[in-house]
Amino acid sequence: MSTNLAALVVLAAALIALAVFAWVPALAFLPVAGVLYAWNPAGPEPGPQPFSDER
Repeated sequence: MSTNLAALVVLAAALIALAVFAWVPALAFLPVAGVLYAWNPAGPEPGPQPFSDER
């Protein structure tokens, strides 16, 4: 019985660690997102819009 209890404790700890640290691999994509954002050329300045809400 103690082996089963130990296995359940380890499984619970693994599931909690997975839930807490699941976002960590996403940090690897932040430099890629930064490079893509910096590489993206800026669009033209928006001019007056014919159906704008500003009056």
